[in-house]
Amino acid sequence: MTAPRVLFLIDEVEGLAAGGTERQLFQIIQALIGSEFQVELAVLRGSFSSESAGCPVHNLNFPRELGSLNGIRSLLRLRSWIHSRHFDIVHTFFTDANLIGPIAARLADVSAVIGGRRNLNHWMSPAFARFQRISNMFVDVLLANSEMVKQAVCRTECVRPSKIEVIYNAIDIDRFQKNLQVRAKFRKEFGFADNHVVIGNVANLRSIKGVPDFLEAAAIVMRTNPNCRFIQVGEGELRSSIEARIDELGLGSAFLLLGRRNDVPDLLSVFDVGVLTSHAEGFSNSILEYMAAELPVVVTDVGGNREALGETGIIVAPGDTSAIASALQRLASDAGLRGTMGTSAAQRVQELFASDSIRELWLDFYRTLLRSKSKSLQAVS
Repeated sequence: MTAPRVLFLIDEVEGLAAGGTERQLFQIIQALIGSEFQVELAVLRGSFSSESAGCPVHNLNFPRELGSLNGIRSLLRLRSWIHSRHFDIVHTFFTDANLIGPIAARLADVSAVIGGRRNLNHWMSPAFARFQRISNMFVDVLLANSEMVKQAVCRTECVRPSKIEVIYNAIDIDRFQKNLQVRAKFRKEFGFADNHVVIGNVANLRSIKGVPDFLEAAAIVMRTNPNCRFIQVGEGELRSSIEARIDELGLGSAFLLLGRRNDVPDLLSVFDVGVLTSHAEGFSNSILEYMAAELPVVVTDVGGNREALGETGIIVAPGDTSAIASALQRLASDAGLRGTMGTSAAQRVQELFASDSIRELWLDFYRTLLRSKSKSLQAVS
């Protein structure tokens, strides 16, 4: 019996740590490597290496104009290529792959087609939603990463709930254990004193991530807790405006804008509090990372944030900078509370989101789907 062949299809990949979806995709790939499945990755645009992915990678050079004549021709070529590779499962990620991938896969007689859903469809226009609903007719199951994402997809794409499964994001907890030596090294490098309470936010500098709200809250906190220091990790189109706002608020050296970093696990050792001020989320990797690092967490009540954090942190309304500041002031002033919340968060992430447990869920999901498709084909024949 030949090993089942799985193709992951994604729009583009900037890097292993470029964003939450990419990080989770590579966790899934690692989960399947070493199992009975053969895994390959196809990237519609850009270039990515097999060495980085840990599996064969195909860079397809797909055009951006999906509805153009060139786009239709490329769709037919994609169908032929998928058919030639004899994949048993095609699992799509991101906007364009979710739109064209299921059509190409079904036309290529792939046994099982999965559409990935990892946000609240806040970006989706009515016109795009109509096209996506057509594409969804070619999908066996949609896979969401939180119950809130599932609800949003049901609403915006008119999908029945029974067609959507939920598997939460996973995290390699060992990577985020606190390292006191690293903590001391970075705190010295950043100019932090022993009494400084460091509050950090790991999020790209995009409007949806609400980083300006973090800035405004930081300014409020500094009025009553001048021993606080703030770190923002991430890059994006808002960088210049955020830099200007830091100056306007007079935060100066109290607020460090570190840009994109590949050493986030080490940086979390520097944090005393983790914060996420997003206006929308599917299911945040940053929150899981904070929890694994035993940090008390303050997050906005959007998407799957409440599902991730449970009762182990502080949840506030999105955009409410006063509430964000109040929560941060409370934690900054109470080391005992920080310790209690951090311990509870670490226990929760270990119980619910550890990569070993989620790995088994992924394997069972693919196995069950293939078995059900096999039985359906036998029944038809």
